[in-house]
Amino acid sequence: MTTDGRGYAFGSFNYSDRDGVTQGDRAFSAVSLDYNSATGTFTPFGSSTIRQGRWDRTLANLPTQAAVDTYFSAEDPGYVAGTAAPGDNYGFNPDGSLFDTDPLVNFTGDTNEPLQPVADPYSYNFAPPNFLELPLERKSFFGKAGFEINESLEVFTQVLWADYVVDQALAPTPATALYVRPDNPNVDPAVLALLQSRPTPDQPFSFRKRMIESGPRISNNNYSVTQITAGMLGEIAFLEGWNWDLSASVGNVNQTENQLGNVSRSAWYELALADDHGASLCGAAINPFGIGSISPECAAFYTKSATNETTVRQEIVDGYITGSLFEMPAGDVQVALGYLYKSDEYAFLPDARLTATVTDPVTNTERSDITGFNAQDTVRGRTISREVYGEAR
Repeated sequence: MTTDGRGYAFGSFNYSDRDGVTQGDRAFSAVSLDYNSATGTFTPFGSSTIRQGRWDRTLANLPTQAAVDTYFSAEDPGYVAGTAAPGDNYGFNPDGSLFDTDPLVNFTGDTNEPLQPVADPYSYNFAPPNFLELPLERKSFFGKAGFEINESLEVFTQVLWADYVVDQALAPTPATALYVRPDNPNVDPAVLALLQSRPTPDQPFSFRKRMIESGPRISNNNYSVTQITAGMLGEIAFLEGWNWDLSASVGNVNQTENQLGNVSRSAWYELALADDHGASLCGAAINPFGIGSISPECAAFYTKSATNETTVRQEIVDGYITGSLFEMPAGDVQVALGYLYKSDEYAFLPDARLTATVTDPVTNTERSDITGFNAQDTVRGRTISREVYGEAR
């Protein structure tokens, strides 16, 4: 406040820093569950895209029942013929052998792994890496000032600014619609024999995998927000009891999102469907069978980052006058007349990788190249509104 009381200025600055809390940090949320309404109980149930990798059924190219029974009888002496079916989906054990995910047959992995229940059907517990509370760092400022030029005129301004960073974390990318050649040198010979019982034995088999080798799936978001308002207000000298107010404001929001842990299907095909199975690109034939089986060099080849930009801009001009029009027995008739201009502009510019498509090498259908975070299209738009308003009471 100035010494003569005609002006004022004040402001505030705030800083906050919050750690994240994951679902795995809390016992009540550490395991993904499914509710059975018939029994009234919860049971562990997660994602069918598992860390071990999974041979997905292709209905037009299934192995024979005889070959399935021969395979599992050799793996498990207690196996009962017909328990596993040609149309089932098969995961990969640590030694490269197969297990049926539903019903659970021949699973030889770790049955005591914390936060990874082994249930029938087998699924991946995706809960632990997800954030319950997002980590946040925020800085913000607010300031306002005004000055009375004379008894009939005052000017003012206001500034708002904020900058904050917040991360979103999800379980590693569940990559689907991948393919592996049957002649990959890392395919177990007994598994190869099962693959060769299919009507088209040389066709690449459909594959999915929870890509822990690509690292965590992170969306890092940086926001910058500004708004500046300026205006003036006062009395209309030649109209007693009438006042006026005129202000204009400009606001901007800029968001930069950096994504980590996406998987490119086209890059995977380049590795897994090559004659050398990717050896010339990452030093050795890709080995997708098992937990953590893919080399860092191969994982780096198909793992992609992405950056999205979002901008929002708003412009407002607002002016109005108020006063008494005439007097009635019940009191003065008050009038307000005004004009409002408002412009809103929005632009979302996704990374080019997120808009790219790829042709499925087996079905010849088009699908998004990137799996991980959702593919997104460019969006732009602007609206302008002009309003004249009046009110009497």
